Amino acid sequence: MIHLFYAVEPLNSNVQKHNPEDLAVSGFTEAEILQGVENSVPQYREQNRTARAIAMSPFTRVYHDESISEAYGKIKSHLVQNKIYSPSNEIDIFIAATAVAKNLTLVTSNTKDFDQIPNLKIENWS
Repeated sequence: MIHLFYAVEPLNSNVQKHNPEDLAVSGFTEAEILQGVENSVPQYREQNRTARAIAMSPFTRVYHDESISEAYGKIKSHLVQNKIYSPSNEIDIFIAATAVAKNLTLVTSNTKDFDQIPNLKIENWS
């Protein structure tokens, strides 16, 4: 999402090619962005909050439910059992679980953090 805020290409063009109703943002991604707003320099915090609201307004949010919890449990178990789990990737596991549980494709420029997750469809639009 951060690349979208800065209109990075080709991500920006790829997003514009799709109907906004076909694109969604995980509640966990939204939380990460809000944390970034709160960590921003105080003099720019309100400006960043407004920019986030505008950039995210077209997207449907997908919030945590039981199916996401179930997918999370399976994914994290897989990562731990295969000795590829890292606590620093905890939020990424929740984001991936959201995509798996809801049968969505995860769009990311950071494929390395997601490529070991079974049943996850990934696309890199950067």
